[in-house]
Amino acid sequence: MANNTWHNFGTQVVQAVVATGCQVVPKADPSGDEFSWRLSFSRGELLLAQHVSSAARILYVAAKLFWKEKLKVVCSSLRSYHVKTLFYHFLEATTVQQIEEVDTEIMLRRFLAFIHSHLEARSCPHFFIPTLNLFHFQLEYISQDMINMEISSCLVIIQKFRKEKHLLSSLFSKK
Repeated sequence: MANNTWHNFGTQVVQAVVATGCQVVPKADPSGDEFSWRLSFSRGELLLAQHVSSAARILYVAAKLFWKEKLKVVCSSLRSYHVKTLFYHFLEATTVQQIEEVDTEIMLRRFLAFIHSHLEARSCPHFFIPTLNLFHFQLEYISQDMINMEISSCLVIIQKFRKEKHLLSSLFSKK
């Protein structure tokens, strides 16, 4: 996370997020290793989520629904945590004014393009540890060829969906 004000939240929010630090938590490991641990930044993420505007929250909900309905079924490697992480990076790269004043459908198209470019580059920097690429998947459980096929499918789906005329209505309608 940048050391300046984050998405117009102010220095106090950034300092509060930094003050939450991280926690070491047990990690489920498919190999059965009971001594597997990971760093959790859930307290900082909760603080950030509490300060996201309603317009940004609507954008995130739409993107997460898109992931759940369209991408999750073809790409088991792409997790909701990746979408959330890319969302926070997208917010850093987007002005508050754009999020608040630009039509949600246009912002969703931009965010999907942002996700597309990161999938294409196989780059999803961890929000709090940017040198950690979350798209470096554990290859013990799925082959690199399978990951590449899944990501290619996601790229095609995102491109096709971004071209739809009424993006939000097609996302929220039950067909």
